[in-house]
Amino acid sequence: MFARNDEKDAARKLAQQQAKIQHDLSETADDIKENVVGIVQHAQDVGNDKAHQAADYVQGHADNLRLAGRYALSRVGNRIRSKPGQSVGIAFAAGIIASFLLGRRS
Repeated sequence: MFARNDEKDAARKLAQQQAKIQHDLSETADDIKENVVGIVQHAQDVGNDKAHQAADYVQGHADNLRLAGRYALSRVGNRIRSKPGQSVGIAFAAGIIASFLLGRRS
């Protein structure tokens, strides 16, 4: 009779331990889930910040290039106005060279 009580006690203890292990595993899984969600959110925030920084960087360089282009165009226009004959000659020579390079070759 004592053996049966010992077996029942042992079975009850095993069942309690199993329930505790399942509970602990469930809590651990929930903790891992929360950590993963936090990590993903952090990665998303960092990615968004880097994307905004890159956009600002590109926009700044685009503005600088636009200004440099306007300045270069202004210089070319001034050069053409100051030496129109030379400008026509250079344009004519450039046209001949482009025609030769882009022309059909038989």
